[in-house]
This record gives sequence, C-alpha cells and structure tokens, in this order.
Amino acid sequence: MLNKLVDIYCTCYDVIHQLRIKDDIQSKLTKAEIMTVAIIAHLRFGGNIEAAKEFMFCHKHIKFNLSKGRFNKRLHAIKNDVWNMVLKQLARKNLTNEFAIDSFPVPACRNIRVNRCRIYKTKNYYGFCASKDEYFFGVKTMVITTTTGQPVELKIFPGSFHDAKSAKHLPFNLPKGSKIYADKAFNDYRYEEKLARENKLFLMPQRKSSSKRKNSEFVDWMIKKKRKIIETAFSQITKIMPRSIHAITAKGFELKIMLFVVAFAFNASF
Repeated sequence: MLNKLVDIYCTCYDVIHQLRIKDDIQSKLTKAEIMTVAIIAHLRFGGNIEAAKEFMFCHKHIKFNLSKGRFNKRLHAIKNDVWNMVLKQLARKNLTNEFAIDSFPVPACRNIRVNRCRIYKTKNYYGFCASKDEYFFGVKTMVITTTTGQPVELKIFPGSFHDAKSAKHLPFNLPKGSKIYADKAFNDYRYEEKLARENKLFLMPQRKSSSKRKNSEFVDWMIKKKRKIIETAFSQITKIMPRSIHAITAKGFELKIMLFVVAFAFNASF
C-alpha cells in the first residue's frame, strides 16, 4: 500500500510540474497531495473522501486534515485536463500505435427514481445501453484505451448522445499513424476521412451488414479481437464503483466517475 501511495503521489507531482501549475503560498496541502487523497479514496475506500483523508492524516501521510468543504473546493478546482494528463503519464510505459475506443453507461439513479433525481433533470440524460439491452438515466463515459486496457483519454457525455457523435468531441491526442479500433456504433465515413487527413489517425470500426465500405473477414476478426480488452477494462472499472455514486451536483458526480477511472489506471499500472 505504501509503495502504491508513493507511486500515485510521484505521478501526480510530475504532472503538476509538467503543466507548470503552482500552488498558492498559503495552501496547507499541495495539489499533488489533494489528487493523491482523492485517488486513494476511489481506489481503496469506494469514493469516500472523508475516510481517505482520515486514513492519510492518521498515518501521517499528510500534515493537515482540511475540512470537507475546503477539500472539495480544492479538488473541484483541478481541471479534467490534469486528470487526462495523469492517464497519459501512466500509459506511456505501454504506449503503442494501437488503441480501442468505446463508452459505458453510468446511471445517476434507478429508472423508477428519475422524477426525484436532483443531479440531472433534462431528457438529454435518458440513454440506451445496447450491450445490456436496457434504458438508463445518467451519463456515458467515453474512453480510449491501449490494447492492454490502459485508459489514455476520457470524456463524459449525456446518456442520449450517440457514440459516433460523442467521438467527434474527443481531442484524440494520440501518436500519428495510430489505429483506433471501435464497434459498429462508430461508423461515420466523413469523420473517419477527416481524422485520417487532419490528425493522421485511422479509426477502424466494425462495419454494419448494410455498410457500403465493408471490411474483409480478417480485418473484422482483428478489430473484434483487439476490442475485447476494452470491454474487460470497463467491467473492472464498474467493479470498483459502488452501486450508487453519492454526489450532490452534476460536476461532483462526473468528477467521481473520472476518479474511479484514474484509480483503475493506477491499479492496472503498478
């Protein structure tokens, strides 16, 4: 546990240093320490930050135990780009030119309680999960992983967003010449051509039976085989998540999803 804690802190510190983010002189905890506590909370305490703070303070891993409100304010001030940078830092060891992209649903509440949900209230968050053949009310988490299952990019969208539409909002900060394997939901000829022309990236989705640009049997077999690892990664991520994620705001809910993915990435790396 101590070795993993040191690895988490060092990775967070390196990212903060690379991005040239400076802490306020009056801060009792550095941003790297805030990030470390948050990751430990989602890795070992089911997302309970108060329990993680108490653990870290009692074992003298942090010098100060900030109040709940102050800690949350500091944590929410860390931008999503920083967390995505942490994912990239972890994936550098196993970075290749092959990736997989897919999304998994995270319900904000059970379908029977939709009318009482305080986090999301618009119809945009009604979605359908084809793999589970069920409707849900919440968000879709779009993730790009290496072919070893290591997450490198993540973005969260309303549940009603289609995968092909959501993919257009990802930065795709991947090495040039990379191949990105996807399922049938990502079929979009124009976007595939644009991605290849402007970013030198090759999106390779499985083709539908009615597709005009069908793949060969070998290519379809290869895509299916390469994509299996991302489905395994999703099952492992949802396994460390609690049955219901406690959050008061939409931003807090999405931040916790991000932190569970980051926690999984650390678990898979070390």
